[in-house]
Amino acid sequence: MDSNPIKVLLVDDDDDDYVLIRDWLSEFKLGECELEWIDNYLIAKDVIACKRHDIYLLDYRLGAENGLKLLRFSIECGCSSPIILLTGKGDRDIDIEAMKAGAADYLEKSQLNAPLLERSIRYALERKQTEQKIREQAALLDVATDAIFVRDLDNKILYWNKAAECLYGCHKTQAIGKKQQNFGKKRKYLSSNRLLIL
Repeated sequence: MDSNPIKVLLVDDDDDDYVLIRDWLSEFKLGECELEWIDNYLIAKDVIACKRHDIYLLDYRLGAENGLKLLRFSIECGCSSPIILLTGKGDRDIDIEAMKAGAADYLEKSQLNAPLLERSIRYALERKQTEQKIREQAALLDVATDAIFVRDLDNKILYWNKAAECLYGCHKTQAIGKKQQNFGKKRKYLSSNRLLIL
């Protein structure tokens, strides 16, 4: 982690939970945290849409609304920072739904403490950084002039760049998941293109 404070947005309509989380954040060893607290669903939507926080902690119960709905809104508006859903009572179905919707974690408040919250935030931030590096590397592979594709041990295509599309005359949506041997006869070598198989 760098020396900049971690900007945390907590969306929770319970004053006691705010105080508890504020105190836990002050105990963190991973770095200083700047906590902003919002207790209103509609205001939270506006603040999240500004995308100025490093991580979001959303309570599941938010009056007539819920944190899962706010999570989906956040993803739809392009929020790329990790979002952790907090709940007073654990519910396996909501847990699974939250993960499918893009939550970095789902934590029960009754089992929560400072070290667990710190670990969850640290892991979520590290995963997000790793995902960003992978996206950057994939973008570099996509602009390479060499045909590059990645296959698994069964020869199924996992990745197919734009130069491979040109070389083989096959769009990546048609190639991914297929066996590499299916493209051997379709290969069209162009003088400026080379083939790289990983």
